Amino acid sequence: MRRYTFVFQNKNELVQFVSRQRVPRQDLPKRRARKERWTVGQYLLALEAAGRLKYPIRLAHALGNLSPDFMLSVGKCGVVGQEVTQATTKGYQAKLKRNAKSRRRGRVVLTSMAGIAGYQAESYWCRRILQAVRSKLAKLGKGHYEPAASHHLLLYDDMDTKVAIVYGEALKRIVPRLRKVLQTTPLAFATVSIVTTQNRVLFDVSGESHSMLPVPRT
Repeated sequence: MRRYTFVFQNKNELVQFVSRQRVPRQDLPKRRARKERWTVGQYLLALEAAGRLKYPIRLAHALGNLSPDFMLSVGKCGVVGQEVTQATTKGYQAKLKRNAKSRRRGRVVLTSMAGIAGYQAESYWCRRILQAVRSKLAKLGKGHYEPAASHHLLLYDDMDTKVAIVYGEALKRIVPRLRKVLQTTPLAFATVSIVTTQNRVLFDVSGESHSMLPVPRT
């Protein structure tokens, strides 16, 4: 299967790779591949800062419509599959695309969350995350993924919430629900992690030792 491979022998090489990645505008070509590299770069950088990586790291990005999006090996560990996806809505992405075409920049907020109170934003966030996870679990269950020692899911939080998410409260809602979804699925992801809009990675959300890791600036 065709993949574009990156190899990092040390932290400096990883940081150089991450510093070259950007969230592409909606109107740019090959946007999905660029967004996937940015997302996995943020994830690896947060793990590196937390002392959870060993070198060398081999990151093979799929070309075309291969799954999973990345095949990843860290140190002497086996090769694992890393699928990347967005937690968002089609309506929000369509609005971002219209704004990009009209040369507007920055985060766009839909008005659907007007009058939000309490932790409604966190509940909304939880529903969207679960929706994205279920969609990828269905694909995994159909056997469309390249064989690997294990498969992992990485989500990019690209929501249309009007207020900043309080992730401590969001985790209280998502952890038990996500565990239930994964436990009742015959073929599940070993871990589910989330790259947030607040420079944090919610690592292994369904795991017993889930954690919130900061993403260092490059």
